[in-house]
Amino acid sequence: MESCAGATSGILKRDNEIHLPPPTRGPLPVVDETVAGRAGDTHGRHTARTRDAARGQARSCQAERADLDTLAATISLALPQSPGRVGVTLAVEWSGNTLEDRIPVWIVASTPAKVRNIGMGAMTLGPQSAGPFGISHAEDETRAFVSLWSRGAGRAGRIEIMPLEAGQMDLDLSVVAWLRACDTEVLLKSQQATIAIAHAPARLVVGTPGSRSDLTHVQDIPAMDRRVVAGQARFRITTLNDETEILERAGGQVRLSPTGRFPDGRA
Repeated sequence: MESCAGATSGILKRDNEIHLPPPTRGPLPVVDETVAGRAGDTHGRHTARTRDAARGQARSCQAERADLDTLAATISLALPQSPGRVGVTLAVEWSGNTLEDRIPVWIVASTPAKVRNIGMGAMTLGPQSAGPFGISHAEDETRAFVSLWSRGAGRAGRIEIMPLEAGQMDLDLSVVAWLRACDTEVLLKSQQATIAIAHAPARLVVGTPGSRSDLTHVQDIPAMDRRVVAGQARFRITTLNDETEILERAGGQVRLSPTGRFPDGRA
């Protein structure tokens, strides 16, 4: 260790210039071991522990419901009105988030169609995936959740939804809340649209056995009709039934999440 004459030690005190404070009043996030995953856990048991842990941070159901009714009156939802095309994103938007106190409430965009969601702060869940607090709204569909109370939430926002197949796409945009004090799910506002999705222009992707010789590892995901093939420098995702290419990216040491929904590779 080297010393330096005149050096002093202390605690730096200044405003946090990186992380903006949450836009709502209420208890800050804490690490609570009671809601951590446990061996042999089920969605039901984990959801029950989460609800129990959050109940003590809630105000009365009447007070929170009054705030939510005010939010429902001020927030506006907007769905696309024109036809779309496979591979081209469509925007769902909202504005008028006037929430002041911290209540679990989300924008939820859902569809039974095969889509890819793009958007800052959006958490995408596949069909039958457990939602926060066990929210059951549209649980049989692909859902994108955006919280309206947490850090980074603004008065307005949007999610880009990319259709992956042609046909009629049913789309729902809702405001859904969880009242912690009385274990109640509340649908505050909802808007629906059916959008005609046209086929994308055909693309010719040329490949030979030699060009794929570096892709040495294969993982099939039958439940999602997906195949992941990977090598040391790149990986590719295709459909399983006819090997239609969905994407190819640079990256090695590719790993899949336990559910098989999220690939991760090192550039």
